Amino acid sequence: MKIAERKIQDLLSLGYLYILFLGILKNTIYYWFVGVNILNYSSVMDVLLTPISTLTEKPATLVFLFIITFLFYISKNTKLFAKLSKKSKAKEDSITQVEKNPTSHQRLDSIVGIAVIGLGAFYLGIGIGSGDKIAKQIQNNEVKKIDHIQYMDGEEKNVKIVGENSSYIFFIEDDNNFISISPISGVVKRIQKHKEKSKLFKNN
Repeated sequence: MKIAERKIQDLLSLGYLYILFLGILKNTIYYWFVGVNILNYSSVMDVLLTPISTLTEKPATLVFLFIITFLFYISKNTKLFAKLSKKSKAKEDSITQVEKNPTSHQRLDSIVGIAVIGLGAFYLGIGIGSGDKIAKQIQNNEVKKIDHIQYMDGEEKNVKIVGENSSYIFFIEDDNNFISISPISGVVKRIQKHKEKSKLFKNN
């Protein structure tokens, strides 16, 4: 039992590191499409909070993680797994034998493998899809400057915000299609970001 608990703890630790890596990779790819090296403008806190911000911004990730957690739960509860699989009562009587069978560990490994591949594809898909989309809009002069920035000195601009973190905001100004970068603290007074009506799982 202790070995199983330790394995779960190790998986959780490795899982966070993996999601952290994917979050950094996703941001790096996204901002690369618009010509920005985001790591030069990110603090340690920005990097550590990347997985959390991605989870809250993309509801699909939460749904995916819920499904994986549910599959993990029923893989550990063989009785529930048997019921959900509509197994016969004869097979339910042999649950004790199934629990001792190494296939239960194989099932766990399969779920972990699915999670690794699924999360990797999801994060990379967000980075590549969103980055390519905004890059093509810039290239084709189709960027809608529907966001608004008000500076501390009273100046106001209509812009398209392409991203932000705790220290900087990245945007395209109304009179050009180049990426501008502005520090937030002591410079920006108010940010109004227009939220376009879209489907639940649609990228930025």
